[in-house]
Amino acid sequence: MHKISAAFLILIVFFEIPAHTQGVSGNSPAHGVTTQYFTTNANGTYTPNAFLLFAIMECVGQGGGGGGAAASATGVSSGGGGGAGSYSRVRLTAAQIGASQAVTNTAAANGGAAGNNAGTAGNDTSLGSLCVGKGGAGGGGAATNADGTAGAGGVAGTGDFVITGHPGGRGEGATVTTNAVTAGLGGQGPWGGGAVGVQGSASAVGGTAGVLCGNGGGGGQSSGSASTAAGGAGGNGCIRVTEYNSR
Repeated sequence: MHKISAAFLILIVFFEIPAHTQGVSGNSPAHGVTTQYFTTNANGTYTPNAFLLFAIMECVGQGGGGGGAAASATGVSSGGGGGAGSYSRVRLTAAQIGASQAVTNTAAANGGAAGNNAGTAGNDTSLGSLCVGKGGAGGGGAATNADGTAGAGGVAGTGDFVITGHPGGRGEGATVTTNAVTAGLGGQGPWGGGAVGVQGSASAVGGTAGVLCGNGGGGGQSSGSASTAAGGAGGNGCIRVTEYNSR
């Protein structure tokens, strides 16, 4: 009798498995991969593909708004940057998702009003209770010739794999105008592009808005100016659903 090694048996079993049970592939005409995005600041409904087997959901919370800055005629005041939203990822079967899931993705967080005012915290972004990205904290406002505190990143949300949000930057203040200091930058979201820190010169400059998904807004700055500055708005949250379908 011939003996067959265990390794050879494993290979036989592997190649005998029908292709349709080994997963789905966008390269095969018998299978399909589709993607749904929710990036606008509006609530809605996610309805799965009719042939869904399983899906990977990714949720990013909104970024926090940057802090405003009080007037600093003889020095510099700089608001803090808002924190980025946290990232959550989860793999779910069609049965776990059901017929539909509510999408929560509200308006972006406002930057702090002109003056020593903190930015607004970002809201959570979610697909029902299955996937939740948490919003980042707003940056602190800055008093005359003072620093604005950095906004913390969003805390861990709900999913199989979660990452806390990146914090914003601290605004740098000074009692003289000869120091080249900047306002707090916005925390970077998972795909980069955080709001840059502004720098004025005998002027008041509003903070930069967080443009990309989950980015924090930048702080405002008043440098050698009798005017106040507002913080930048945080970036919208976003949701991406990659669907793996039977066809």
